[in-house]
Amino acid sequence: MKKLFYLLVMSWMGSGLLPVQAQGIVNGGLETWAARGATESPQGWYSSDELYSGQGIPLALGTVTKSTDRQAGSFAAKIESKAFFGAPFPGLLMLGDRFRPSGFGISGVPYTGRPGSLQFWYKLSTATNDTAGVYIVLTRGGGNAIQAVAGYADVLPARTTYGRISVPLGYVSGLTPDTLRLFFVAGNGQSIGVSTLYVDEISLQGTATATAPPRLQQALSIYPNPSADGWFQLASLSEPAVATAPYEVTDAAGRLVARQAAAPLNQASGRRVELHGQPAGVYLLRLSTPEGPLTRKLLIP
Repeated sequence: MKKLFYLLVMSWMGSGLLPVQAQGIVNGGLETWAARGATESPQGWYSSDELYSGQGIPLALGTVTKSTDRQAGSFAAKIESKAFFGAPFPGLLMLGDRFRPSGFGISGVPYTGRPGSLQFWYKLSTATNDTAGVYIVLTRGGGNAIQAVAGYADVLPARTTYGRISVPLGYVSGLTPDTLRLFFVAGNGQSIGVSTLYVDEISLQGTATATAPPRLQQALSIYPNPSADGWFQLASLSEPAVATAPYEVTDAAGRLVARQAAAPLNQASGRRVELHGQPAGVYLLRLSTPEGPLTRKLLIP
């Protein structure tokens, strides 16, 4: 995650606002706006103006405003960094209707999909030494049990006209998420210049295939492989739940040739996969680990 996001998240760790309650990309076209107090924000989203006014700042900063300079529809969001009395105020647009910081940024909205990418249209001008960017993360659980599932965070390059960007989500877990966190930010909290980010038509695209995270992939050993007699051993001493997970084995034509339920954890040092009597060829082992499926090829020469 870029320095920009650390500065913003850490500066608000004392906030006491409540978590949001919503599902998915609400009002992703940013067409519907509503007055909330002295500000107007897109429905289903929370703006930095609401955040600042909630902290007792008696100024109408205008860091997020409705704009007819849009890519599609009638409106887009104009997100600006501001400076008052020599102090920088970044502009933010956050998915949800309330704000509460967490170990992964804002508190987020309920979400249970596994999208492949985040897509949106934007244009951007930045002040000297200033930046703007996007942050998205999918997580599961809460408190000390919270786990990252996928995410993306980066600084956006400036552009004078609207362009579409599609950023792939990097998955680190096969878990199904329960929370989506997403925000756009103009300003790094250090520059007192004005940076302006327009965003429109925000959506999640595609579906990512669930796989076990890299640490589980690396934990599994199979020996011997190739196996001349069709007897294989699975081992995963550092991650016992891997080698002992339920498995299925299919042949090159996709036919099921072996299946076994979960084994006791004490078999993690040597669990047998029995393909004795099967013809020579390549077989696919699929282990259903608690964090997603893990597949390996088995060879009988």
